[in-house]
Amino acid sequence: FRFMGSAIQNLAVNGFGITPTGTNGGQVVSLNTCSPTNIDANSPYGNIMYMDESATTTNNCTQELWFVKSAGNLTNGLGYSMMSSSGTTHTLSGTVNNGNVAVAGRGRSSAGNVNLPGSGSSTRGWHLLSNPYPSPIQLSSTNMPAGFDQQIQLWDVNNGNWVAVNTSVSTANIGIGQAFQVRVSTQGNTETFTFTNAMRTTGAPTFYTQPLDSLPHVELNLNLNGKTDRHVVFFTGTASDSFDAEGDANRLQGSHLGTFMYGQANNQQGNVEELSFNALNESVLTAPGYEVPVFLQTQETGTASVEVQGLSSLPLNVQLGLKDSSTQLVQWLSNGQVVNLPVAGPFKGHRFSLVFKELSSGVQTNGGSDFKMWSNGHRVRYWN
Repeated sequence: FRFMGSAIQNLAVNGFGITPTGTNGGQVVSLNTCSPTNIDANSPYGNIMYMDESATTTNNCTQELWFVKSAGNLTNGLGYSMMSSSGTTHTLSGTVNNGNVAVAGRGRSSAGNVNLPGSGSSTRGWHLLSNPYPSPIQLSSTNMPAGFDQQIQLWDVNNGNWVAVNTSVSTANIGIGQAFQVRVSTQGNTETFTFTNAMRTTGAPTFYTQPLDSLPHVELNLNLNGKTDRHVVFFTGTASDSFDAEGDANRLQGSHLGTFMYGQANNQQGNVEELSFNALNESVLTAPGYEVPVFLQTQETGTASVEVQGLSSLPLNVQLGLKDSSTQLVQWLSNGQVVNLPVAGPFKGHRFSLVFKELSSGVQTNGGSDFKMWSNGHRVRYWN
């Protein structure tokens, strides 16, 4: 399956050259175990499907939020799951979308969570949209419609995971036909996601994110047997330990077999959210004994290498350490350092923590002729 949408106005459901199958409007029926590999033997199913977060479920499983689309037209700006082989070229014909494209009726129907196939759960309020234009679009904090979290989620077909783009601190280009997920986190609200021509840009990207150099942050890059992932913790004066719709971005589970890191925060309903971007208050950098737990999910067994970047963005008087949850040993880090951690899969849980130490004085160098000196947290001289 690929997550796609149409740049053509009111494209017929077979407009991608895919002959639709299944009973139109049929709702997927999961097993009562919410199995990651099977659904009910009598369940409706099709090769083009759409997601409805407000669906009534029998087994409280996210599989039951999917419905067959096999008749009529595709909705402008809506995303669909389509069965399409890798490398397939789809040729679409008709009048291209131009001007405002509004996708109305987006909300969060329930405060409760829905079980994910295999393990874990997800909140309601997620919506699969798509770029409706015959050109890439750019989304950031300046043009994200009101009422939606400052994040979008894009599917990484190579790793089988959803990749978060935190629009409060990054900018994302979304390619032609690319579908993505957004969320309304406040229960009872009904919002409209309006695409505008001002979002359009040039080029032919899949997607990209801009670096976080303007904010204090720690970027963790994981590689475990070739499975890769990225987790970011960043610090602002307005963030909290709870879920922040203007700063945090979720780690959505694409597959129970996926390999990924995540943080955690409680949302306004008191449920735990798994995070790809974890926004924390900058005061924690100098709070004695404060730890930021990082969790890992994987089926792999081997040595996980975690590359640590972004340390030069931290205050001069703060040193970062990585605390192994198995040994309780702390390794104090430099920028670009790689930490190796043994992993025995299947594993899901707390694997290590980030810890911070306030320094009274010191010297920082970039490895060349530049260095900084400070005392009691204040820079006293800089040579270049």
